[in-house]
Amino acid sequence: MKSILQSLKEKVSCGDITIKEAAIKLHHAGWTNFIDVERTRQLLGLKTQQTKS
Repeated sequence: MKSILQSLKEKVSCGDITIKEAAIKLHHAGWTNFIDVERTRQLLGLKTQQTKS
């Protein structure tokens, strides 16, 4: 059985859901205290988004 992190990583990677939707799901599941997109990226092991200068 897949964990919530494995399941969300697969869904984000294949484009079924956005990283923000994954952050909301992790927040509702009690993994984060608020909707935190950067922490979600870390938990899922995804590359952080780089900003253009």
